[in-house]
Amino acid sequence: MDLFFYLLVFLASLLVDLVPLIGPPAWTIMVFFQIKFDLDIWPVLVIGVIGSALGRYFYSQYIPYFSNRLIKPSKNTDLQFVGQKLSHKNWKVYGFVLLYTLMPLPSTPLFTAAGIARVRTIMIIPSFIAGKFISDAVPSITIPIKARSNRSANSLKPIFDLKKSRYTVTWKGSLEKINWTLFIPNWYHAQMIQSHGKMNFGNNPGCHFFNQPAMNLLINKIGFWSGLIAFAATLVYCVAQLLQLYGILTFPWDEKLIYGSSLCIFLPFLLEIIALHYVTGDNRKFWTHIAVVFATIYAIYVTANYVVQLATVIPTAQKGLINEVKILQQTPHSMFWNFDALGYIFMGLATLAAIPALDKYGFQKWVRLSFIANASVTPLITIVYFSNDYSYDLLMLGLPWIVTAPASMLMLALMFRKKGNTEKVRFENNEPTELKTRPSRGLSRIPDSNW
Repeated sequence: MDLFFYLLVFLASLLVDLVPLIGPPAWTIMVFFQIKFDLDIWPVLVIGVIGSALGRYFYSQYIPYFSNRLIKPSKNTDLQFVGQKLSHKNWKVYGFVLLYTLMPLPSTPLFTAAGIARVRTIMIIPSFIAGKFISDAVPSITIPIKARSNRSANSLKPIFDLKKSRYTVTWKGSLEKINWTLFIPNWYHAQMIQSHGKMNFGNNPGCHFFNQPAMNLLINKIGFWSGLIAFAATLVYCVAQLLQLYGILTFPWDEKLIYGSSLCIFLPFLLEIIALHYVTGDNRKFWTHIAVVFATIYAIYVTANYVVQLATVIPTAQKGLINEVKILQQTPHSMFWNFDALGYIFMGLATLAAIPALDKYGFQKWVRLSFIANASVTPLITIVYFSNDYSYDLLMLGLPWIVTAPASMLMLALMFRKKGNTEKVRFENNEPTELKTRPSRGLSRIPDSNW
């Protein structure tokens, strides 16, 4: 009987990625079958991803015959241009497809462009499968586990309320309006009724995917691992920078390691600051919101810089054609030098903005001190980057950063670890979220009714 349900997973995943309309993503199919029929996670994930990949492949094969009817001529030309870029057989195309699939974006435009341009879609399918497996694994694993763990021993069998999709489709097949809620489970038992937490989906405020302790536990896990990754990437950067200064690392590996490790810092650092924002009490969320904005600006500047250096400047320099991209090279007081400077200045400002959200006692005191230390180095970083006479001696002025930056990331990660352990105990014991009412507590959840 299980084989029949696994077959349904395959067919449903294939179908949702075969039609040229915006519909529910394939992972919702996987989650539904896992929870509804108690199927194993990994077979469902593998079968679902394969079905989704086949659906996209077949979609790219037939869409060229209908593109003139379904898509405007101007958009058709744009998609052909994008598709031609995908026809190149190199790591940049495969990497782009992988990164695109990892992001929460529909894959319909990607395969529409590939199909219209008559690209051999089979060449990008492996990258699509890899990204699809990773991106679908997160909801397909976490949601059923959390949902099942929320059932009490004597709870009723979970009932799934399948809401009908309501949408209007024009003759050209464009989706004008969509308002659907699909595969939303409702747990009708005492534990979830008594729980403080609700996760609302559209117009269905009654569904309970996570109670509040479970959501807090997840946020703290994300904050901890993001901080740990940011800390490790920063250490790699610091070591590479020192090895370059002492002449041990030379071109191109010095720049590849420096820019590559720096590129690995921005996303986990941003996630760590976002996690801090969501575990902070409402009375201090203003400060963490500012920190999130500054961390986002940092991420934008450094991403623009390091991608250009790694993907354009270094490969061109290795070919001996550096003069063709001289304007893009990061040299003192160049455009991308200023990008780099602004990036790390805003990183320091992010830690500065978060200081008022941290308490002056307990473990938060040490996190607060590490943030103060890192923010204090920001003026030195500004002097190093914008001084008229740059030199290696001047660079040493910013040397404290290699201690304060990783220390602040690590201390914040450890704080998430400690809070996560507390939330884990509360979650396992089915205890409601502790609602603090003391305004002096920065990282407490204060209900709006108290203000």
